Amino acid sequence: MERRQGRSNNQQQNRNNNNQRFNDRPKTSLSAASTQEVMIYTNQFKVNIKKNMAVYQYEVIVTPSVQETQEYHDIMHAARKSFCLSIGTYTVSGRTIFTPVDLGEDVTVDLDIYGKKYEIVINASSKVSFNQNSLGEIGMNDRIQVMNLINNILKNALRGMDNLRQIGKLPKFFDESQGRSFYDGLIQSCPGFRASAFSYSTQMAVVLDSVNKFIYNKTCLEIIREIEEDETINPKDVRQIILDEFMFKSVIGKWGQKIPYLVLDVIFDKDPYTFTFVDKNGDTVTMAEYFKSKIEIENKRNDPKSLRSKPLNPKLEKNQPLFLVKMNGKEVHVPPELCIVDKLPNSISNDFNTMRELLTSSRKTPNQKFNAIEGFSKKLFAQKILKEWGIEVDMKPMEFKSKVLESPLVQLGDGTEKICQQNDFRALSIQNSVTLTDSQWILAFDQRSRTLGQKVEDMLYLASQKLGMTVEYSHKMELKNTRDCSEFKRELQAYIKTYGKPIIVVFIIPKDDKYKDFKKICYDESVKSQVISFKIANKIEPSIASNILKQINSKLGGDLFKIKFSKNVNKKTMVCGIDVCHAGNKSTVGFCATINKEMSQYYSNKIYQAKKTEIVSKQLKALIKQALQSYENLNDSYPEHIIIYRDGVGDQQRRDVLQSEVTQFKDAINETYNKSSNKPKITVIVVNKRINQRFFIENHNQDLENPPSGCVIDSTTVGEITSNQDFDFYLIPQKTTQGTVIPTHFYVIYNDSPLDRATIEKLTFDLCFYYFNWSGAIKVPAPCMYAHKIAELYSTLQHNKTTDDLDIQQSLHFL
Repeated sequence: MERRQGRSNNQQQNRNNNNQRFNDRPKTSLSAASTQEVMIYTNQFKVNIKKNMAVYQYEVIVTPSVQETQEYHDIMHAARKSFCLSIGTYTVSGRTIFTPVDLGEDVTVDLDIYGKKYEIVINASSKVSFNQNSLGEIGMNDRIQVMNLINNILKNALRGMDNLRQIGKLPKFFDESQGRSFYDGLIQSCPGFRASAFSYSTQMAVVLDSVNKFIYNKTCLEIIREIEEDETINPKDVRQIILDEFMFKSVIGKWGQKIPYLVLDVIFDKDPYTFTFVDKNGDTVTMAEYFKSKIEIENKRNDPKSLRSKPLNPKLEKNQPLFLVKMNGKEVHVPPELCIVDKLPNSISNDFNTMRELLTSSRKTPNQKFNAIEGFSKKLFAQKILKEWGIEVDMKPMEFKSKVLESPLVQLGDGTEKICQQNDFRALSIQNSVTLTDSQWILAFDQRSRTLGQKVEDMLYLASQKLGMTVEYSHKMELKNTRDCSEFKRELQAYIKTYGKPIIVVFIIPKDDKYKDFKKICYDESVKSQVISFKIANKIEPSIASNILKQINSKLGGDLFKIKFSKNVNKKTMVCGIDVCHAGNKSTVGFCATINKEMSQYYSNKIYQAKKTEIVSKQLKALIKQALQSYENLNDSYPEHIIIYRDGVGDQQRRDVLQSEVTQFKDAINETYNKSSNKPKITVIVVNKRINQRFFIENHNQDLENPPSGCVIDSTTVGEITSNQDFDFYLIPQKTTQGTVIPTHFYVIYNDSPLDRATIEKLTFDLCFYYFNWSGAIKVPAPCMYAHKIAELYSTLQHNKTTDDLDIQQSLHFL
């Protein structure tokens, strides 16, 4: 498809040349009708396997045996010349080697590395072969192997292209020569691409996307020195602050192949001149000696694609701590002087104006993104290595028709119903409002901010009139020093002792760093709270006050609105959300479940588990039983259908969810329902927001734009399409006007209910509007976002106390 070449001077000419082609396409309007169809253009290219193509997979055996760590990778790297002489074209994935050559006998290579002798054998008897005919018949495990092969081939093709270099831990390749510098070179914005294979029900495709990376050019040692020299920091806290800055963060080495490392610890009692190790030649060297030799050789090469503006200094600075890092499963030490952080530091990412400037500079419109992808695809798919493997990729991206779902049906306050579009939700009045009773809610602030506190209360009262919510006078809590949370704790306890628990505490804090301290005190007393920062309080006006009141109303059990779901959805349905946050010292599981028939009110709780653990292997059953009991308490019966939206799980982890988490759901059901034969049906939907697929539609000007809200893709680029028990679909719930929209991928991995594909798609879309902290649709269903907020909150608090107060558990207190 020869198109999207730019629409400036040649715009009219391109239109004239393409008129006939565009006239042949179906014309669609963008109304929200359920039968509406749109033509979808994608960033996906069909993979064609040549008829004579054959690939052979063999096991690699290393003796003596080594773990798949950096040592293993060094051994395989050292053997590459021997492999090339023996088998020609090949690629390695873990302990598997792929080649177009049918080996008649074992291939053996002897090496001497790290002062040890190794024997590497390509085991001919372990052969597994793939060809054009067998690819359509192989099972999923073999399909994964084929995808791994194609991904390796694509990475090698990208590595062979001029000016492209992989930066960071993900297979993304960037062109630093096209980068832009900001703030005197402190930040560099680099454009790039990523390509990956994807297996669909009837075909395989390459997904190609344009990406951008911000590189912070200040070294980790410079960041450490700034912390050490900061006079506002207590010297006793310096080391801990350095640990907090780098622990479990990814850094990139500035030498060699710019490998990413995960920092496990910061070693303060060693430096590059006192730390020694054995190199691959068997010699004992200091870290300073090792890097001096390595950098001197690299500087002589004068690599034009280097991630730096000047050569590295081969002489490392003394008295610098060392990073203990993890690379390919092995723990090694690296100097901070030769590392940069893998993302922008918090001081920049939390700066709204700076980030707006950076993001605006790198954001592409759908038309620009498609042009970049299509132009680059011609270069990538013409690479020699693809032909060597018998792989051809269509030059034309995939196109197909798709549908747009109808917007949700909302029950209004007067009992009528209305199909509400995105903008309609802003104008909805609160349907079920709560009352902030006279002196039964607390407004806490610094006594020096008395005028500001009064302004906030007045504005809340003014906004309540339009929302139909009653706000009476607060109990003022003037604090002498909001930096000292102990005073607030004493005052709150005194209030509770005299008047009982307040409905809610609203406090104005001077700095965000005190947020978790005030929150912890409230949770210790089982009191709901609402935080307003000085920054927000100073610029408060009716619209801001309205949003604050909507949050408060939701926390106190009020419904902003109610959605009328499809008649096919059982009235006794419980919808659950599960998400895991990996920030902090532990991973935090957020769990929530609807407890009313309108599916608007929730039971919520959390679980702490080992750091970086995604699958919830235990404790989930207890939370499910508590949620079922909360549902029964409110409805006098248990749910008949349970729908679980599991967020944050990759494709390779779906089986683990079934084996571990769904098993806990079934155990909780069996124990709760006892011997009842009417046990609830279960539907499990895995939600994935981090995907590479992009979808576009064409507007009346023949330019590409984002698909409308409600666009669902459930054919052509999906997996199984013949079953209601195991299927997937892509959905674009939100309306996106800036940049290119990222769709959300939903995979139904278990469904023993009568709900069909269309009903699940519509329910999922409707739930994206049911998040009470936003007017309109969000990227994921409300239970997913609520679970995320729960995990994020408790990850910040690291609050080990679990409140047994049902008033807290059965509310949206975490908003």
